[in-house]
Amino acid sequence: LILLTSFLYGLIFKYYNVVNSFSFSFLSLLVFSFYILMFTFSVSRLFHFYIFFEAILIPFFFLISIWGSNVRRIWAAERLLFFTLFLSVPFFYFITRSFFFDQTFLTFNFFFNYLYFTNN
Repeated sequence: LILLTSFLYGLIFKYYNVVNSFSFSFLSLLVFSFYILMFTFSVSRLFHFYIFFEAILIPFFFLISIWGSNVRRIWAAERLLFFTLFLSVPFFYFITRSFFFDQTFLTFNFFFNYLYFTNN
């Protein structure tokens, strides 16, 4: 996912100069979202993944609400924010519940450790 994100953002930055109607703040939000996505896909703890996953909403909210092409872009940005935050509550519950019951479940390596111990 890191390579795919780098490739896609590389294409965005390459063709950014073609469209001159965007400002420096648009480019800043793109760079900010790129770094947040890099952090999201490179962490090994589920809680950090959740934090960075939710942090990506900030630049996407502004990108959609300011530079969206439709009249209903504010409505679309609010719905993105609302549904992503609302539907991430079960994921947050899962992370906090697993923290109190089994702290080894907080890493992404849990599934691979489970497979290793069940096969041996």
